[in-house]
Amino acid sequence: MPVFRELMGGFAKDGEHLLAVCDAHGRLLWVEGHPATRTRAGRMNFVPGARWAESAMGTNAPGTAVAVDRPVQVFATEHFVRRVQPWTCAAAPVHDPRSGRLLGAVDITGGDGLAHPHSLAFVQAVARAAESQLALLSPPVEADGAWELTALGATRRCSSRTVARCG
Repeated sequence: MPVFRELMGGFAKDGEHLLAVCDAHGRLLWVEGHPATRTRAGRMNFVPGARWAESAMGTNAPGTAVAVDRPVQVFATEHFVRRVQPWTCAAAPVHDPRSGRLLGAVDITGGDGLAHPHSLAFVQAVARAAESQLALLSPPVEADGAWELTALGATRRCSSRTVARCG
């Protein structure tokens, strides 16, 4: 979230938009941004903990981005659910940089001001920045699948077969 907030937080608040992050199942984990916009979004259940998977809400940027595993922009009436149609959103999937596994998606949601190709490029760049940050935080994995565990100044080389004895 620090990377998302740094890159998108001010844009969301200043533009009366929302920054949202969902998990790989389309469940909203964070929804932040302009207070009045958050209140309006709450009326359509665009709140942390809500399920916005495509199977639950139909076409929408965060749910569709995780369903198709690629960036998506949804304009107003392209939303399946009528009460969501006044909104425009763009979302991009975020992957684990080591395994490539889908972790979720980052989304920018708001009014007609987001109906621009730059919105999609923006969330794609933020998703790549988050993946880069995750790569820096993850321990390197050797070609043989082993990794190093460092705790209290001691370093041990571990593999999936020896992880129970690695501590």
